[in-house]
Amino acid sequence: MATILSDLVNKIKEVQKGITRDESTIVLQYVKIGELLIQLKRVAKGDWESEVQKLGYEPRVARRYMALGRTWWAGTGLEESGVIEQLPPDLMKLEWLCRLSKDELCKGIPHWPCRKWGRSQVIDAVKHELKLIEKPKAARSGTLDRVTIDCERVIDRLVEALQDSTDEIADPLNRQRLWDELSSQFAKVENLLATNPGDGFPSAGSDETETAEARTEPVANQSAEVVDAA
Repeated sequence: MATILSDLVNKIKEVQKGITRDESTIVLQYVKIGELLIQLKRVAKGDWESEVQKLGYEPRVARRYMALGRTWWAGTGLEESGVIEQLPPDLMKLEWLCRLSKDELCKGIPHWPCRKWGRSQVIDAVKHELKLIEKPKAARSGTLDRVTIDCERVIDRLVEALQDSTDEIADPLNRQRLWDELSSQFAKVENLLATNPGDGFPSAGSDETETAEARTEPVANQSAEVVDAA
């Protein structure tokens, strides 16, 4: 394990040394670093943050690189897309742009001067493409749309976290604890949705809120299914 960790650290250092002033090359190197940091997290586990700090990255910044490495940009995907020359060598801008599918990026990037635009302009363009632009608060349907989008993003992050924790969740006890916690949280949402809107929503700690234990069936098999699905 120590050898694998050392090899990954050395690979990342080699990519760092190879970063040039060529903006298109920089983007590809950022993606490669992201791929290697994902592998590093799986190997280093609890020591991951200290390892990335030794490499000169704050964990928050390292996660931005990893966001690039988790998308279709990884491998030769971005290189074969034909849009590298138009991408900015700005990690925060790239973190948003990589959320687009290949078709969405190839369609939008010719109309977006991303290298000249500020970060907020790039973020707004991506949000518009993904239909994440917030509607006026008075529009109730818009509020529901935002809740739906937020839920999808939370689930996406949960799946990514599970994929990065395969060793820990291989333990049946850890799977059970995770499932119990998720069941507890989802039970709160279920209780709110089941409440008559005319009566108002019960607070999370009120007697009207049924406990997760009372609503959750034994999940020895279900927990494994959730992990497998991730």
